[in-house]
Amino acid sequence: MSFEDARAALTSLSDVERRIAEGVLFGSATRSTETGSPRLAQFWRALAETVVDERDRRRELEDHARSVLEAELSESLGAEFDETRPEPPDVTR
Repeated sequence: MSFEDARAALTSLSDVERRIAEGVLFGSATRSTETGSPRLAQFWRALAETVVDERDRRRELEDHARSVLEAELSESLGAEFDETRPEPPDVTR
């Protein structure tokens, strides 16, 4: 499997799978460094960073979508609320 194949596979993981992969890949990078395999460590670290980058990208997209939905909902509910709000009682006598 090439680096690009592995990278493509990692971007399609679920949140839980990404967390597991991140731990495994960073752990593999650490072990490769400890055993004197810097190139292999670099490979594992690059794949782990792909997982982290994908997680951050998805989080940014989710945050943006949430803020857009909240703004639309707030605008929609605000307009409805203004239209259905009863007149305040007249307290002046």
